[in-house]
Amino acid sequence: MALGGTKDGLMRISRVAESFWHSNININHDQSLLFPTIALEGVSHAQFLTGKPPSNVRKHDLVPDVT
Repeated sequence: MALGGTKDGLMRISRVAESFWHSNININHDQSLLFPTIALEGVSHAQFLTGKPPSNVRKHDLVPDVT
């Protein structure tokens, strides 16, 4: 499963779209629906973390629209 947020400053939504292409469109027909890709609207990278985010995440992540 690929999971990403539209406000992720580290793994941009274009990477999530690329993952969707490679795991849902550009695969053998018998493998369709085995590799879901989900984009969460307004969610940032740090919202997937527990604890204090690393400095790179704090520095480059986008501000989320949702809590």
